Amino acid sequence: MGGKEMTRIPLTVKMYLAIAPLAIVGVAVGFITKNGLRNNARELIAAHEIKELAVNSLALLLTQDDATKTMLFSLDTPALDARKIRAYDENNRVLEKIVAISRSAEITDLVVQLKQLDETELRPVDTEVLELLGGGDIARAKTVYFSKYEPARSRYEALLRRLTGAADATAGAAARDLEKKNEASLRNVCVALGIGILIVGWASRLAAARRVAELSNHAKG
Repeated sequence: MGGKEMTRIPLTVKMYLAIAPLAIVGVAVGFITKNGLRNNARELIAAHEIKELAVNSLALLLTQDDATKTMLFSLDTPALDARKIRAYDENNRVLEKIVAISRSAEITDLVVQLKQLDETELRPVDTEVLELLGGGDIARAKTVYFSKYEPARSRYEALLRRLTGAADATAGAAARDLEKKNEASLRNVCVALGIGILIVGWASRLAAARRVAELSNHAKG
Protein backbone atom coordinates (compact mmCIF):
# COMPACT_ATOMS: atom_id res chain seq x y z
CA MET A 1 0.00 0.00 0.00
CA GLY A 2 1.47 3.39 -0.98
CA GLY A 3 1.89 6.44 1.20
CA LYS A 4 -1.03 8.29 -0.35
CA GLU A 5 -3.31 5.30 0.23
CA MET A 6 -2.25 5.13 3.89
CA THR A 7 -3.15 8.78 4.41
CA ARG A 8 -6.71 7.98 3.29
CA ILE A 9 -7.24 5.52 6.20
CA PRO A 10 -9.36 7.25 8.88
CA LEU A 11 -7.64 8.00 12.18
CA THR A 12 -10.14 5.91 14.13
CA VAL A 13 -9.32 2.87 11.97
CA LYS A 14 -5.61 3.39 12.60
CA MET A 15 -6.30 3.55 16.33
CA TYR A 16 -8.28 0.32 16.21
CA LEU A 17 -5.51 -1.37 14.26
CA ALA A 18 -2.99 -0.23 16.85
CA ILE A 19 -4.91 -1.56 19.86
CA ALA A 20 -6.16 -4.77 18.18
CA PRO A 21 -3.11 -6.83 19.26
CA LEU A 22 -3.55 -5.67 22.86
CA ALA A 23 -7.24 -6.58 22.77
CA ILE A 24 -6.41 -10.06 21.46
CA VAL A 25 -3.82 -10.56 24.17
CA GLY A 26 -6.32 -9.32 26.78
CA VAL A 27 -8.84 -11.94 25.69
CA ALA A 28 -6.13 -14.63 25.77
CA VAL A 29 -5.06 -13.60 29.27
CA GLY A 30 -8.67 -13.69 30.48
CA PHE A 31 -9.14 -17.17 29.04
CA ILE A 32 -5.91 -18.46 30.60
CA THR A 33 -6.81 -16.98 33.99
CA LYS A 34 -10.38 -18.28 34.04
CA ASN A 35 -9.52 -21.83 32.99
CA GLY A 36 -6.40 -21.97 35.13
CA LEU A 37 -8.17 -20.98 38.34
CA ARG A 38 -11.12 -23.26 37.66
CA ASN A 39 -8.96 -26.30 36.94
CA ASN A 40 -6.61 -25.56 39.82
CA ALA A 41 -9.42 -25.44 42.39
CA ARG A 42 -11.16 -28.61 41.18
CA GLU A 43 -8.91 -31.06 43.05
CA LEU A 44 -9.07 -29.04 46.28
CA ILE A 45 -12.88 -28.92 46.15
CA ALA A 46 -13.02 -32.69 45.59
CA ALA A 47 -10.58 -33.31 48.46
CA HIS A 48 -12.67 -31.26 50.89
CA GLU A 49 -15.82 -33.03 49.72
CA ILE A 50 -14.22 -36.43 50.38
CA LYS A 51 -13.21 -35.25 53.86
CA GLU A 52 -16.79 -34.18 54.62
CA LEU A 53 -18.13 -37.48 53.29
CA ALA A 54 -15.72 -39.45 55.46
CA VAL A 55 -16.84 -37.55 58.56
CA ASN A 56 -20.47 -38.12 57.55
CA SER A 57 -19.80 -41.86 57.16
CA LEU A 58 -18.42 -42.02 60.70
CA ALA A 59 -21.51 -40.22 62.01
CA LEU A 60 -23.77 -42.70 60.19
CA LEU A 61 -21.87 -45.61 61.73
CA LEU A 62 -22.43 -44.16 65.20
CA THR A 63 -26.13 -43.73 64.38
CA GLN A 64 -26.39 -47.41 63.47
CA ASP A 65 -24.50 -48.40 66.61
CA ASP A 66 -26.72 -46.30 68.86
CA ALA A 67 -29.83 -47.82 67.29
CA THR A 68 -28.56 -51.36 67.84
CA LYS A 69 -27.63 -50.73 71.47
CA THR A 70 -31.01 -49.15 72.14
CA MET A 71 -32.76 -52.13 70.55
CA LEU A 72 -30.97 -54.44 72.99
CA PHE A 73 -32.67 -52.69 75.88
CA SER A 74 -36.02 -51.79 74.31
CA LEU A 75 -38.90 -53.91 73.08
CA ASP A 76 -40.31 -51.09 70.93
CA THR A 77 -37.96 -51.39 67.93
CA PRO A 78 -39.82 -50.54 64.65
CA ALA A 79 -38.67 -46.91 64.67
CA LEU A 80 -35.14 -47.95 65.58
CA ASP A 81 -35.10 -50.52 62.79
CA ALA A 82 -36.09 -47.86 60.26
CA ARG A 83 -33.49 -45.39 61.55
CA LYS A 84 -30.76 -48.02 61.44
CA ILE A 85 -31.66 -49.10 57.89
CA ARG A 86 -31.70 -45.49 56.67
CA ALA A 87 -28.27 -44.85 58.21
CA TYR A 88 -26.87 -48.06 56.72
CA ASP A 89 -28.17 -47.32 53.21
CA GLU A 90 -26.98 -43.73 53.37
CA ASN A 91 -23.54 -44.85 54.50
CA ASN A 92 -23.25 -47.15 51.49
CA ARG A 93 -24.14 -44.25 49.20
CA VAL A 94 -21.54 -42.07 50.90
CA LEU A 95 -18.81 -44.66 50.43
CA GLU A 96 -19.75 -45.12 46.77
CA LYS A 97 -19.52 -41.38 46.24
CA ILE A 98 -16.10 -41.26 47.88
CA VAL A 99 -14.82 -43.90 45.45
CA ALA A 100 -16.39 -42.05 42.51
CA ILE A 101 -14.68 -38.71 43.17
CA SER A 102 -11.41 -39.81 44.79
CA ARG A 103 -8.17 -40.24 42.86
CA SER A 104 -6.31 -41.56 45.89
CA ALA A 105 -5.37 -45.24 45.82
CA GLU A 106 -5.15 -45.23 49.62
CA ILE A 107 -8.68 -43.90 50.04
CA THR A 108 -10.08 -46.36 47.50
CA ASP A 109 -8.32 -49.25 49.25
CA LEU A 110 -9.73 -48.20 52.64
CA VAL A 111 -13.26 -48.12 51.22
CA VAL A 112 -12.74 -51.62 49.81
CA GLN A 113 -11.61 -52.82 53.24
CA LEU A 114 -14.66 -51.23 54.86
CA LYS A 115 -17.01 -52.98 52.46
CA GLN A 116 -15.30 -56.33 52.96
CA LEU A 117 -15.48 -56.02 56.74
CA ASP A 118 -19.14 -55.07 56.51
CA GLU A 119 -20.03 -57.96 54.21
CA THR A 120 -18.01 -60.69 55.93
CA GLU A 121 -18.41 -59.78 59.62
CA LEU A 122 -20.69 -56.90 60.54
CA ARG A 123 -23.76 -57.82 58.46
CA PRO A 124 -23.81 -61.53 59.38
CA VAL A 125 -23.42 -60.81 63.09
CA ASP A 126 -25.92 -57.97 62.95
CA THR A 127 -28.43 -60.29 61.31
CA GLU A 128 -27.84 -62.86 64.04
CA VAL A 129 -28.43 -60.23 66.73
CA LEU A 130 -31.67 -59.07 65.10
CA GLU A 131 -32.92 -62.65 64.75
CA LEU A 132 -32.25 -63.31 68.44
CA LEU A 133 -34.07 -60.11 69.37
CA GLY A 134 -36.97 -61.09 67.14
CA GLY A 135 -37.13 -64.46 68.87
CA GLY A 136 -37.16 -62.82 72.27
CA ASP A 137 -33.76 -64.13 73.32
CA ILE A 138 -32.46 -60.76 74.52
CA ALA A 139 -29.76 -62.19 76.76
CA ARG A 140 -28.22 -64.19 73.93
CA ALA A 141 -28.53 -61.19 71.60
CA LYS A 142 -26.52 -59.06 74.06
CA THR A 143 -23.86 -61.75 74.35
CA VAL A 144 -23.45 -62.02 70.57
CA TYR A 145 -23.44 -58.24 70.19
CA PHE A 146 -20.70 -57.56 72.73
CA SER A 147 -18.58 -60.63 71.91
CA LYS A 148 -18.78 -60.57 68.11
CA TYR A 149 -20.35 -57.40 66.75
CA GLU A 150 -18.62 -54.86 68.98
CA PRO A 151 -15.03 -55.98 68.12
CA ALA A 152 -15.81 -55.96 64.38
CA ARG A 153 -17.50 -52.58 64.67
CA SER A 154 -14.44 -51.20 66.47
CA ARG A 155 -12.22 -52.32 63.58
CA TYR A 156 -14.67 -50.77 61.13
CA GLU A 157 -14.57 -47.49 63.05
CA ALA A 158 -10.77 -47.58 63.07
CA LEU A 159 -10.78 -47.95 59.28
CA LEU A 160 -13.22 -45.06 58.98
CA ARG A 161 -10.97 -42.85 61.10
CA ARG A 162 -8.04 -43.81 58.89
CA LEU A 163 -10.18 -42.84 55.91
CA THR A 164 -10.92 -39.48 57.51
CA GLY A 165 -7.21 -38.95 58.17
CA ALA A 166 -6.31 -39.88 54.59
CA ALA A 167 -8.96 -37.49 53.28
CA ASP A 168 -7.59 -34.73 55.49
CA ALA A 169 -4.05 -35.38 54.22
CA THR A 170 -5.30 -35.35 50.64
CA ALA A 171 -7.02 -32.01 51.22
CA GLY A 172 -3.79 -30.56 52.63
CA ALA A 173 -1.79 -31.80 49.65
CA ALA A 174 -4.41 -30.41 47.27
CA ALA A 175 -4.18 -27.01 48.98
CA ARG A 176 -0.40 -26.94 48.56
CA ASP A 177 -0.73 -28.08 44.95
CA LEU A 178 -3.32 -25.34 44.33
CA GLU A 179 -0.86 -22.72 45.54
CA LYS A 180 1.80 -24.00 43.13
CA LYS A 181 -0.64 -24.13 40.22
CA ASN A 182 -1.87 -20.60 40.93
CA GLU A 183 1.73 -19.39 40.87
CA ALA A 184 2.18 -21.11 37.50
CA SER A 185 -1.03 -19.51 36.21
CA LEU A 186 0.24 -16.10 37.34
CA ARG A 187 3.49 -16.69 35.46
CA ASN A 188 1.51 -17.61 32.34
CA VAL A 189 -0.51 -14.41 32.64
CA CYS A 190 2.65 -12.33 33.02
CA VAL A 191 4.21 -14.01 29.97
CA ALA A 192 1.08 -13.38 27.93
CA LEU A 193 0.99 -9.73 29.00
CA GLY A 194 4.68 -9.37 28.20
CA ILE A 195 4.12 -10.76 24.72
CA GLY A 196 1.19 -8.39 24.30
CA ILE A 197 3.30 -5.41 25.27
CA LEU A 198 6.00 -6.46 22.82
CA ILE A 199 3.44 -6.84 20.03
CA VAL A 200 1.90 -3.44 20.76
CA GLY A 201 5.36 -1.85 20.89
CA TRP A 202 6.27 -3.47 17.58
CA ALA A 203 2.99 -2.33 16.02
CA SER A 204 3.50 1.22 17.31
CA ARG A 205 7.02 1.38 15.88
CA LEU A 206 5.81 0.01 12.58
CA ALA A 207 3.02 2.60 12.47
CA ALA A 208 5.50 5.38 13.30
CA ALA A 209 7.87 4.21 10.56
CA ARG A 210 5.03 4.16 8.07
CA ARG A 211 4.00 7.65 9.13
CA VAL A 212 7.55 8.92 8.62
CA ALA A 213 7.59 7.29 5.18
CA GLU A 214 4.26 8.91 4.34
CA LEU A 215 5.50 12.34 5.36
CA SER A 216 8.71 11.83 3.36
CA ASN A 217 6.81 10.76 0.27
CA HIS A 218 4.42 13.65 0.68
CA ALA A 219 7.35 16.14 0.94
CA LYS A 220 8.96 14.69 -2.15
CA GLY A 221 5.68 14.82 -4.01
